Amino acid sequence: RKMNAGHVHSRPSGIAVAGHSGALIQGPLPGQVSKLVNAASREIAFYESFSEWVSADASKYFAKYYGTRPVDDEKNADKKDGFLYIVLEDLTDGYKQALPLDVKMGFKTYAPYSAPNKAERQESTDLKSTSRSLGFRLTGYKHVKEETGEVELVGKDITFAISEREVLVSHFKKYFSVSDKIRWDVVNEAISETEKLVQWYTCENTKFEMYSASLLFMWDAENPEPHARVRLIDMAHVIPITEGRDDNVIGGMKNLVEMLKEIAKLGMDSRVSVS
Repeated sequence: RKMNAGHVHSRPSGIAVAGHSGALIQGPLPGQVSKLVNAASREIAFYESFSEWVSADASKYFAKYYGTRPVDDEKNADKKDGFLYIVLEDLTDGYKQALPLDVKMGFKTYAPYSAPNKAERQESTDLKSTSRSLGFRLTGYKHVKEETGEVELVGKDITFAISEREVLVSHFKKYFSVSDKIRWDVVNEAISETEKLVQWYTCENTKFEMYSASLLFMWDAENPEPHARVRLIDMAHVIPITEGRDDNVIGGMKNLVEMLKEIAKLGMDSRVSVS
């Protein structure tokens, strides 16, 4: 569905953590973000037919979709032809100091219809990262620096080099930390929210499988309450399931929950530091 024309704020969204800052901007309304996509993107098709893929009860695991709008801002003026914005819920809304973390799901992150050269590139990335071994990889996150209290972005230049589980754990611990102290309440709420989503995807989703989608974690470093959010995002490569379940993603989801639970167990040891 089309949205009425209006001003789009050409300001990168606080959600963008994995190299997509130019494609995700705030607006057009408060509580919304606009994501730049090809006009023929499968992501538009997914959201336009959302109710056919996802039950009403499970819609809470996704960002709300408000429709599409033309590219009418100066920042992306060169993409007015052939591109659109899809307008989604801003998952940082209501947070004073939002900290997102993006986890790309799947042992294989390219779709069956991917062009051979793209499949080869993504296969190489899957093999070099933790995707092939764990079924997920960290693509980026923001955290509060211990030294200055400022928010720092850890992007692909660092996360793409992560190939060992132990290194991955250390980054997750850093993400959940403020002033060298891990927010165990946030870790536990993130686990609870992730388990609910994984339970739905594992046991109830029989309609689609997804490639190169992400789980987005979000919490507020300035909120004394945990108030963590976990959502599925980047639904550009969704196809019908021909049989069974989406084991390519489900296995990674289960491994991610297991790793988060291992981190939570460390909370019983008061001597644990972020390192």
